[in-house]
Amino acid sequence: EGQPTEGKRVALMVVDAGSTSTERARVLDAARALMAMKEAPGVQRVHRVSDEAHAFVCDLWTTGTAADLSVLRWQMARKLEFGRKICAALVSLHEAGIVHGALCPENILLDDDFGPVVTEARMVSIAESLEGDRENFFGYGAFAAPEAATSGKLDPRVDVYSMGRLLAFLVLDKEPGDGYL
Repeated sequence: EGQPTEGKRVALMVVDAGSTSTERARVLDAARALMAMKEAPGVQRVHRVSDEAHAFVCDLWTTGTAADLSVLRWQMARKLEFGRKICAALVSLHEAGIVHGALCPENILLDDDFGPVVTEARMVSIAESLEGDRENFFGYGAFAAPEAATSGKLDPRVDVYSMGRLLAFLVLDKEPGDGYL
């Protein structure tokens, strides 16, 4: 955690030392693509990328994640507005040519006003790095489109699939597989 001159808290995200060169390249390339977006509402802002340190600097959000929302007992309208903001963030990503590919409640952080901040865009390959996460051990598998979990071939449709499952999660306060979907 740090604080640059403009006063906003930032985090230094270091790619795991045990990752493969392909995984490292994927994360850093994704961070560069996010940095090029500048300000996109609801998308985690990346400030700097270091290939030498295998790291990037991004805004820091510590309020929680979308996985924590059930404790807030929001009314349906507020849940749907939260989902709409995630959709808007995905549109911004898609317009920039970025497919998230691994959308799930744990990688949607909460900003200071409990709004969504989409993180990990294009940084995780469920198929390549997590063997499809069929058991949902890493939290991606229950939300992943079948092609994201098996072939790793991504286009915006995989995010639409994941968004549908995420909306069901928000509305029902249950993960896919807990008696639905």
